[in-house]
Amino acid sequence: FFSQRSALLMDFFFLLITLGVVVALVIYFTKKSTKPYLFINITVISTAGAIHGKIADNAPHKFEGRFGKFQQNVQQHVAHAASKTVANPGNAAKQMSQKMCGDIPEKMALQGITAQAECRFLKGSFFVLQLTIHKVDLIKLGAQKGQKDLAEKVVGHLPSFVKDKLEMDIMPNVMAPKMAQNMGKKMMQETQEKGVQLDVWSCMPAAEGDYLLRQLRQMDEVSNDSGRSHEDISSY
Repeated sequence: FFSQRSALLMDFFFLLITLGVVVALVIYFTKKSTKPYLFINITVISTAGAIHGKIADNAPHKFEGRFGKFQQNVQQHVAHAASKTVANPGNAAKQMSQKMCGDIPEKMALQGITAQAECRFLKGSFFVLQLTIHKVDLIKLGAQKGQKDLAEKVVGHLPSFVKDKLEMDIMPNVMAPKMAQNMGKKMMQETQEKGVQLDVWSCMPAAEGDYLLRQLRQMDEVSNDSGRSHEDISSY
């Protein structure tokens, strides 16, 4: 009698545990979570290299020897002057803040990442983009790693609700911190190759507040120093 009762209790507890696990999984896979996002802080330092490249490419005639060096010097001076006036860092930041909101999601889509970029702050040569990760395509991601066939087999055996949870919740939350660590360096390298000098720092939301305050404080100090220098000059 007692052994039979113990067996019934064990079955009952096993059933409770199984039901608990099932309920927990259902709650986990059906709950809505906020989409992860990161911030990209960008300061435009100089666009002279890019302007010089465009001037050189559009030159009607390219000289060689002594005249060629003279031509290069003139082009460099024109590019430098343009980067300080018409295409100064402030104007460049305004244009880039709009252009990057379209360019960044397009590049990420090629890697299987659905994202949205918004300009959240713009002051002078400094602007902040918010990049929200909506979805990570597991098969495209596998293809990027050279494992497309394996990814297709694995994803093909997943229930649809598990696949959706992975692509629209779990993987975006995994990818966002990694992107925050690497995106700043990659952007600086890519733009430097095009002749645009940027200072880029990407981070997760928890670190954005302190960085933004420091950046704004530095900008105010530079502005105040510039104002004092003008006052000193005008006093002579």
